[in-house]
Amino acid sequence: MMMLGMVPVQALKPSGWDARVLTTDGEERLKREVRGPERAFPVVARWTDGTLEVINGVELLRVAKELGWKELPVIVVEDEEEAVRFCLHYNPLSPGGVSLLNPGARA
Repeated sequence: MMMLGMVPVQALKPSGWDARVLTTDGEERLKREVRGPERAFPVVARWTDGTLEVINGVELLRVAKELGWKELPVIVVEDEEEAVRFCLHYNPLSPGGVSLLNPGARA
């Protein structure tokens, strides 16, 4: 895993396998709590076909686009196993959503 740094939002694409569904209340809370890209938690991405695919932080990416942010902090994972391990570990802890991996868990 490596920290890539700040990356233009338009250079990031959402993954098709997000393990969480953000509730409406969770989305509103996320919009209130994020204070700007420099204070946001990093999204986690991997290189796929020359593009950074966000595998953790898809909802933050969507909210960042809605709020007009230009960039987000990004951590890049280097292989599939590391990506899965990272998502399984951190998704149930993310605020404002329901984990599809553990539906009873709410942060």
